Amino acid sequence: MGDHGAPDDIFRHLFESLPVGVAYLDRECRVVIANPSFTSITGLDAEEINIREHPPFADREARSRIVDILNSGDSSSFEHICTRPDGERVHLRTWVHPLRSDRIRAMIISMDVTDGKEKESMLRSSHRTLEKLVAERTSELKSKNEEMEWLLYTISHDLRAPLLTISGFLGFLREDMRAGNSRRVEEDLRVIETAVNNINEMLEGTLKISRIGRILASRERVPFADIVNEALTLTRESWCPEELMW
Repeated sequence: MGDHGAPDDIFRHLFESLPVGVAYLDRECRVVIANPSFTSITGLDAEEINIREHPPFADREARSRIVDILNSGDSSSFEHICTRPDGERVHLRTWVHPLRSDRIRAMIISMDVTDGKEKESMLRSSHRTLEKLVAERTSELKSKNEEMEWLLYTISHDLRAPLLTISGFLGFLREDMRAGNSRRVEEDLRVIETAVNNINEMLEGTLKISRIGRILASRERVPFADIVNEALTLTRESWCPEELMW
């Protein structure tokens, strides 16, 4: 069997090559030794880490969390912000493992999860944006449905008058044709034609609304005499003299 090196050498090689930051704390919670990944994550070199008191990679709240975990005697982890000497803030996930040793109190493992947090933040932002878009589209669809319901009600209501006029004057037309009253026949046909034109205008307006996609509530001036004449045309009896029309 070949010589693969002493166990201490193997351990040191493994310790120094780990992709996550690993450090050991003494009884006063000072860093005794740290691997290159740990110094890279924190931005502190080995000498700075060794001469500083308390974990130099943690703020007051994070140090308090570390102490609480050590006092509990159970391993645990938490997330915190590490401000590097150059001012860059990195998001760390730190595991604290208490050790039963006279000199070493704990092993610390820290992983930079900044990228994951940024992606998570972007995902939350995208989710909020999507929720907002869905809410807007839902509100828009609700508004369109309400407009469509109103439009259908209005069309059905407005179509009833010219249809009733056509139906009524068809009866008058038959009577006038049997009586041979050509003047009344012409008048009946004129009223029926007007009613048909009104229906056609309503349908054309409906098609325009469907192309626009929204019902635009606009006002327009209409001569009062035109309104009265239209009402008389739609409601007058066959015997109504033409002189009554304005």
